[in-house]
Amino acid sequence: MTLALIATVLASGLGGQVDVQAAAPPNHKVSYVARIVMQSTARAEPSSTSKSVGVVRALAPWNKGPMQLLIDDVKTDAAGEYWIRVLLARKPNGSYGWIPADNARIFRNSWRITVDLSRRSMTIFKAGKAVKSTSTVIGARGTPTPTGEFAIREVVKQPEPGAFSGPWIFHLNANSEKLKSFDGGDGIIGIHGRGKASFGDPLGSARSHGCVRAPNRVVTYMSKHIVAGTPVLVRR
Repeated sequence: MTLALIATVLASGLGGQVDVQAAAPPNHKVSYVARIVMQSTARAEPSSTSKSVGVVRALAPWNKGPMQLLIDDVKTDAAGEYWIRVLLARKPNGSYGWIPADNARIFRNSWRITVDLSRRSMTIFKAGKAVKSTSTVIGARGTPTPTGEFAIREVVKQPEPGAFSGPWIFHLNANSEKLKSFDGGDGIIGIHGRGKASFGDPLGSARSHGCVRAPNRVVTYMSKHIVAGTPVLVRR
């Protein structure tokens, strides 16, 4: 089994759909995104008899768009069927699972994001080159922004762009290590804009509940280029 190579270019910021054999672990220039087309049981190993580690649904929970997950590895099972290892949107942070490649469509992605907590900054890269950098607000000492290799979980347009979170929230598949729940969610960490009371915390400060707050002009730029499945490195 292979997925057909399609030269379609998506306006969403992703490149063309590619054959599963072309997918590879992410690097500083390119990564691969799995757009889920069929609900799947994620497995601990690339085998239908391996232990289940969760369920991957076809729709994202907040914006109801397609679920898109970062691909970390590709392997075949004993029957020669392809499996992809994806970074899961679940606890604990850094959870991976294997799903059949037939249950997804695979796309090339040249965008990535790095958040530097020591500098309290964020940089957006395309094909390995920095295209935009900004100061940010990061997690306070008691509710720090978790570090690790994450990905955008989904992109959610806000109904009130002038409210606390600004015009856009980019949920990560990362959760707070201090808060079990927050604002109706399960402690999801995100990158979002600023508005109302959040303007009281200046850029370059450490005052959030763990989310990364960026200028509204930056998150608006991100909304035009950054899609679910884009890798996000958070480091100190």
